[in-house]
Amino acid sequence: MIPEIQLYLAGEITPIWQATAADLEAACRRRSGRSAGQALARQILDNPEIFRGKRVLDFAVGGGVAAIALAMAGAATVTA
Repeated sequence: MIPEIQLYLAGEITPIWQATAADLEAACRRRSGRSAGQALARQILDNPEIFRGKRVLDFAVGGGVAAIALAMAGAATVTA
């Protein structure tokens, strides 16, 4: 959906991750935060003039991908 941004996601690298993976997976199924973040990032990159030079807060939109897109679009300050 966003070929301009390449993300590297953590795998199962710690016992804590393994212990909580099922809970996280269930939560992701209940909410579509990651896909919402991707859709928002796509919108930002397609319309950078809206965000250029603005101060923006990315608050729990979906893994920080929207914040990356905002920085790429030229937002003056991005807080995630």
